[in-house]
Amino acid sequence: MAKIELLFLPVVDTLIKSFGAAYARAMLNAIKKMRTIFIYYGFFILLLLPPCTYGQNHSRIGISGFFVPEKNNLNIGFTSFDLQNRLITREKFALNYGLRFIGATTGIRGGYFAFGYFSELILSPDRPLQAGLSAALLAGGGAEAPDYDGWMTQGGLYAQYQFKNGPGLRAGLNYAFVSGGDISGFSPLLGLNWKLNTASDSDLTNKPVLTWNAVYGDLGIGRFKEEDLAFIGAGARLSYGRHFSGDIMFHALMNAYGGYMQVLVSGGPDFTVNSFHMSPALVLGLGGGGAAQTKGGGLYGAQLGLFHTGKHLYVGLKYRYIESFYGEFGYNGLFASVGKMLSLKQSNTISWDFVTKAYIGSEGFGNIGARFIAFEYRKLRLMGSTYWAFTHNKGAYAEGLFEASLHAPGSWPFYLITSFGAGAGAGINLKTASLIYAAGIGFSAPLKQLPFNLECAYWEGGNIPHWSLALSFRMGN
Repeated sequence: MAKIELLFLPVVDTLIKSFGAAYARAMLNAIKKMRTIFIYYGFFILLLLPPCTYGQNHSRIGISGFFVPEKNNLNIGFTSFDLQNRLITREKFALNYGLRFIGATTGIRGGYFAFGYFSELILSPDRPLQAGLSAALLAGGGAEAPDYDGWMTQGGLYAQYQFKNGPGLRAGLNYAFVSGGDISGFSPLLGLNWKLNTASDSDLTNKPVLTWNAVYGDLGIGRFKEEDLAFIGAGARLSYGRHFSGDIMFHALMNAYGGYMQVLVSGGPDFTVNSFHMSPALVLGLGGGGAAQTKGGGLYGAQLGLFHTGKHLYVGLKYRYIESFYGEFGYNGLFASVGKMLSLKQSNTISWDFVTKAYIGSEGFGNIGARFIAFEYRKLRLMGSTYWAFTHNKGAYAEGLFEASLHAPGSWPFYLITSFGAGAGAGINLKTASLIYAAGIGFSAPLKQLPFNLECAYWEGGNIPHWSLALSFRMGN
């Protein structure tokens, strides 16, 4: 990188003479910012290149708990949610990789969230008792925690008992380190994971299985005291047999309390008449940020949902009541969902795009994220995505977006893309609405073994930088 910077010195000297020292210093700072972003991006790409190349199979989801010591403060207790896929299976070992989302549950850092990628190595995968080790790279922050750039590394050693055709129970030792070093240390870890299926109605007559039925986008209007709240998010519907269902949902606020995010898990009985469902459910979750007073971050509540499940289309309407365990924040509101059904004929693997996005300019910073395709018809794609900052002291910034792309006819490798959603944190959109939106153009590389895209977009809304560059890879099939 030092050689590359030397190439810019004549240009900088010309700028000093032509436009003044102030402009030249700004340009040099921008170059240094981009250098840091590309170093981080290279690190993430090296980690994820094998999954991009070799595909995936056998999806599982998991939940675990651990804590991380914070310097001169209470420990932060985290709950972790994983979506993992099997990359390689051999007689003596197996290699998994996937997405990880963590949120503060106990302590005083309610609203601290992080998102990223992890890999794990499991020894003797065919035996019930297994040993394993894992490593993760995450980005996030919030709740006024000393998160600095926002990146987090996480590693663990554990023993796991895998029930035949059932869940896996694990216990071990976890280590986490957040940029800056004020949050770091060892702790015990407890976890549970299970296989994620898609199933047709005929399969449910044999025995109850936990199945993944639908994925959807979610919009909601809520009310806290005298304030209206506008939510944007995404979710997935799960069921166990014919008479129990639930949701896993992620939301961000677009207006008041910019920076607030939540993850909710619901479960309850499912009353069905043909393709119509009514499901009262209990709700547990994590939430915080944007000056919403949730303290530790734990949430609880209830909801009543009405759903229609067609052959391909999923539509839902939910009334939800939420309170925080320790703080003052809570709301009630109405949420509408539209998405697609998953069927047995589809592969029971979950695929997504790994995306790195850099906002450029003097206030630029880097983000990592994931993009999921909710609907695809010919050249049109409707997607949901999330992005998390991990450079330049923007650790608490995160985005949740709906996106649409329209690809050029024939074999032309270009496409148009639009985005809108919520983005806030780390002082960005702190005292303004967190609604952001963009329009851009993309290029799809014609390489089947390494499918990647390049995108350039112009952004408006709040006080985020106007221009971004993005690089994405398709993970798995």
